[in-house]
Amino acid sequence: MKCLFYLGKSINHIFTDENLIELVVERFNLAREEKMKQTFRWGIIGAGTIAHRFATAVKKLNGMELAAIASREKERSELFGKQYDVPTEKCYGSYQDLVNDEEIDAVYIATLHPFHKEQAILCLEHGKGVL
Repeated sequence: MKCLFYLGKSINHIFTDENLIELVVERFNLAREEKMKQTFRWGIIGAGTIAHRFATAVKKLNGMELAAIASREKERSELFGKQYDVPTEKCYGSYQDLVNDEEIDAVYIATLHPFHKEQAILCLEHGKGVL
């Protein structure tokens, strides 16, 4: 039996079942190794006490990076970012700007509980993981 298998962006190959299985396993292992080498980039919405605790924890973890912070006040996000080595251009004065940042993998919501649902939906609508 022959199978059609899509490999890469534009190359179609036909392989026997054994070759297909071997190739799939090889590609899966390569993808997993690549993913493990990448840094997982966190953003934080809110710059209060709990955000500091989360930022401190992220800084201690291998493969994790605090890459952005958003507050309703840009000055507050910049002050927070300075404490955790977040580049100034990644210290946002709006939550919308943070979720628009394509380099962010997931967002930690560190605001008051009544706002969590709205902010979680905002993040999910922009393809961000949410904690």
